[in-house]
Amino acid sequence: MFIRSCRLRAAPLVMRALSTGNEAAAAHQNQPQQKGDPAAMNTGHDGDYGSPENFEQHWTTFFANCPDEFELQRGLNNCFNYDIVPPVAVVEAAMLAARRVNSFATGVRLWGGLREKVPTAEMYRQYREYFAPMMEASGLVAPEDLGRE
Repeated sequence: MFIRSCRLRAAPLVMRALSTGNEAAAAHQNQPQQKGDPAAMNTGHDGDYGSPENFEQHWTTFFANCPDEFELQRGLNNCFNYDIVPPVAVVEAAMLAARRVNSFATGVRLWGGLREKVPTAEMYRQYREYFAPMMEASGLVAPEDLGRE
């Protein structure tokens, strides 16, 4: 029983390594990781952006090229996982992507995530005021417009 459970826990590492198609990555992921090893703290995101400009450029490009709703939702999850409020350009690109893939629910979810991410209600109000014309034109709404508080 113990051997069987060890094999089950090791399988995801091997599957992730095989799915990349990179032998160097496969070799690295199958090595035991030590506490404090940067590879052990991999969050599954695209990595260190180095600057807010790089973050903005990466996510703006990602949302502009987002092919479907699944990728849009995955991108929103990853983007909102960082300790940074997404810049205006990123929010705009995500809104346009939600409209392009025709996902009203993802547009609402975007605003719910942004509301949770901003540090103050005043900052959220400023985002809402700035994007009001775009929201009106695209038909997207925020959760509070639907009665969700």
